Amino acid sequence: MELKKRDFRETRKEVEEIKNLEEGVKELVIGLRMWGIYTVESCEGHLSEGSSRKPYPWVSIALSDLIRATHLLYAYSDYCYLNNIPKKVTWVIEPSISPIVRPAEIAPLKVLQEEVKKLGLFLREVSENVINSHGNFLFLEGDEE
Repeated sequence: MELKKRDFRETRKEVEEIKNLEEGVKELVIGLRMWGIYTVESCEGHLSEGSSRKPYPWVSIALSDLIRATHLLYAYSDYCYLNNIPKKVTWVIEPSISPIVRPAEIAPLKVLQEEVKKLGLFLREVSENVINSHGNFLFLEGDEE
C-alpha cells in the first residue's frame, strides 16, 4: 500500500472549518490529514493545576489510521536521523479506543509545541516518494487496498 498525499490548500481549508482547533496543533492536524489520517480531536497542551487537560500536545486519530500514522512517524524519525536534525522529543502513538499521537517525554510545553509544528511542517512538505520509499514492512498482510 502506498500513502497518497492530498492537496495542501484543500486540506487547510478543511482544517480551518474545525471548531475550537487550537493553534498549537493546527500544523500537525493539517499534516496528518494531508496523508489521509483522520484526526478525531486534539489539544495543544495546557499547564493548569488541577486540570484534567494534558501537559503536552496530542492528536487523537481514527483506529483505522494507526498503521499509516506509524509509517509517517517512522519516516520523520528516519529523516531527522539521516539529516542530523536534533529531535527534542520522540513521538509515540498511545493505544486507546482512539489512538493518540503524542510526545514520549514530558518537556517544557513550549518545546513540545515547537516540535508539534516541526512534525506538521515535515508532513506538509515531504514528498510521497520519500514516505513510500520506506517500504511496506509496517503494513500488515491484508491491509493493502
